[in-house]
Amino acid sequence: MDPTTEEKRSGIARLVSLFSNTQLGDEPNQWISLARSLAVQLRSPSLDWRDLARALEQVRSNAPSSSAFAMFDRAALFAMRLAEFDTTPKASAEMLDACAPGVSPEDMLRSVVAILERQIPFDLVSYAEYYHGAEAEKGATLVRGRFAMDGGAEFRWPARWVEIPGDIARWAEGDVRWVADSEEFYKEYPQAEHLRDNIVTREYERRGAASYLVAPLLDGGRVKAVLTLARRRNSPPGRFGRADQQKLEALLMERIVRRINEAFDMRAQVVAKDIIALFTPQADPPVLAQELVEKLCRGFEWEYIGLFRVNRAHEMFEVAAEHDANGKLKLPPTYEQPLSDGMLGKTLKAGHALYVPDVNRKSGTHNYIRVSPSHASALTFPIRIGPDPDAEIEWILDLESSQLNAFPFPEQELLRRTIVEVERAVALWFEARLATTLLNIVEQGVVVLGGRTRIERANAAALRMLGLPKDFDFSRNAAVPVKASKKTRDRLRDFVTYAADKTTREFVAGEQESGAGIHLRLRGADQVVRTALAVASYRDQAFHRRILLLADVEQAQWVGALKYMEAAVRAVAAQAHGRLALAGALLRSARGTLSPNTKAFELLERAEGNLACADLPYERIASVFDVMLAPKVRHGFLDLAGELRRFRGALPPDEADSVQLDYEDDRTVIVIGDPERLAFAFRSLVGHLLAVRATDSPLKVSISVSQGRAFVNLAVSARDSASVAAGLTDVTPDEQNRPQDQIARVESLAFAVATHAVDAIRKVIRAHRGKLTVERQNDEVIVCVGGLPVLPEGASTKVTGSAAPATKEIPQ
Repeated sequence: MDPTTEEKRSGIARLVSLFSNTQLGDEPNQWISLARSLAVQLRSPSLDWRDLARALEQVRSNAPSSSAFAMFDRAALFAMRLAEFDTTPKASAEMLDACAPGVSPEDMLRSVVAILERQIPFDLVSYAEYYHGAEAEKGATLVRGRFAMDGGAEFRWPARWVEIPGDIARWAEGDVRWVADSEEFYKEYPQAEHLRDNIVTREYERRGAASYLVAPLLDGGRVKAVLTLARRRNSPPGRFGRADQQKLEALLMERIVRRINEAFDMRAQVVAKDIIALFTPQADPPVLAQELVEKLCRGFEWEYIGLFRVNRAHEMFEVAAEHDANGKLKLPPTYEQPLSDGMLGKTLKAGHALYVPDVNRKSGTHNYIRVSPSHASALTFPIRIGPDPDAEIEWILDLESSQLNAFPFPEQELLRRTIVEVERAVALWFEARLATTLLNIVEQGVVVLGGRTRIERANAAALRMLGLPKDFDFSRNAAVPVKASKKTRDRLRDFVTYAADKTTREFVAGEQESGAGIHLRLRGADQVVRTALAVASYRDQAFHRRILLLADVEQAQWVGALKYMEAAVRAVAAQAHGRLALAGALLRSARGTLSPNTKAFELLERAEGNLACADLPYERIASVFDVMLAPKVRHGFLDLAGELRRFRGALPPDEADSVQLDYEDDRTVIVIGDPERLAFAFRSLVGHLLAVRATDSPLKVSISVSQGRAFVNLAVSARDSASVAAGLTDVTPDEQNRPQDQIARVESLAFAVATHAVDAIRKVIRAHRGKLTVERQNDEVIVCVGGLPVLPEGASTKVTGSAAPATKEIPQ
């Protein structure tokens, strides 16, 4: 024989002996002594309260009176409490630990049931939630079974929802929370009689349940959820009674049931958050739609959900996605339905949710079209873009069930709260997709900066300007080439990395008051320097972001526009030059009629000279383009000393006085070269130095000849001598050979015009085998133009200059 079984039998025999040997007398507290003796025996590991119940049954038949029967019951009850004083709090703590945050409610219930079985024997267990009054819409009480188990095997209620009388729900809120026998309960509560026909009641009767014990969760005095224990009619522990209720209450079950209820409520919120998380700008609409219906179906334990798109172009409802949990309710492939037909059409017309508890009824079905014989109840819910109730309905959710009345008010409210969040997410998703589409189809670059210069986002055009692949991701967690170090990854995400000059760095750092119109030089990750036009810079104060709009000046339309501008400038310059030439001819004709020694003759001569060296803006721009393209056109000669004298004479008096020519008034220095180009270069150089000089600072000009070469020195004190010297210094060979975009040359020419054509000056001097050097001594800038070939002495020729008479004989 098993030693454990023998020990148990021996323990039961000792318990029976304690009951039998108890002497009944007049002492009112005699039962307490019996209880203490029984408790000592129950503390044995081989005995529990079920053994006490068996011993009590054996002595009941021998009890001399009903008073002895009552005393034995009282003693047994107290003995259990004394014996398990330490185990009850421990079991309650274990159940609370099993209901920790993050655990699914089903796993909570499985753990609680396993612990509870060691304290109170039962055959079946279920957890259900109650909805009263307004929550049930009709004023009745709705009950939804969430979890059920029979002998360790889980099962589902045959109906998702059960409607019970309000008085029966009130019973669970009372002091007596056990049903010794269901038949007796029906007799005591006649209003519960109709529950016999309930499909869930019949299921429990089929499984043999006859006695019940409940642990309710009360909220505002009303039952909100119930954990129900059931025993079969012939279960060895017998029917539930007061002792079982007291023991269940000692386990503090309300706290445990509350945690389970909160876990189910939290699941609904988690499902909604998971659905909202699907709406990312990169999400593929068909995949998103399928994941949406699957998460709704699985998260809320619905049988079928279909998402219908309202296709107004074809006047049809189209299935965007569907999920059938049981495989009985799915629609046929390529199912379509006219917008005016069926319950979907009614929902589109009404603009709100519609519910059919029983699709088999002849009325009140909202023109429901039954596609499958398994369909029993349906709920349709419209979805709009955003919370505006007047917005167009874009989709309709169709919920189907094989059960009658499967979507009462609590289900509708749950779906409504979820759809509100979905509509908000859809609105943001629509705007995000629209913004992404617009950003990627425009030819202008868009860069979003955060943290001063960190690139957070860039569209395809901006990525092209930065020399990055079109799928490059600037997010911190984005994948980058394995070989790239952390420093390299950080540099690629910093916009300052791409700035190729000081102006661009200042613009990127936000130091420019107005960035619109600035030309940016961007050295891409591919080491190619590109030019971009800063169209706009917008600061978002809410998110502390800066949005830059950049135009790619390499685009064909920009090049074409600049070519058109160049042609227009040349046309205007030609018109202005024609008028000047006519005016010069008239002045020469008038001067020829006057005596050389008259005042009028002198004025006309001076006016003719001023017209000859006129420097109109349009003509100058055209000249710069011509000079840059061809710095030396023809062979000739120029009196360099005379040209500088004539230019000084044409200046306004205040500027003319600032130019000091440190050579004799009759000195001539004849250089070989293109007279027009050389005259343009020296006039531009003098004009540039006059523009940058300090106030009242003279410009000193000297000319010397050495070894057949002419050297012109120009010295002036400048306001910012370093910048002036840097602007005149020639670029290095590496910078000259660096790749340029198509507009870089035009940009350089335009900038050169604004700075008196410094680039053109260098080109002309270089074309004539000369060299331009710059030195800086404190605030003084010394510019030397040297190496220009000088006409040998004794040579005779004619020289034509832009400011000289048409033909002049050079003295021998």
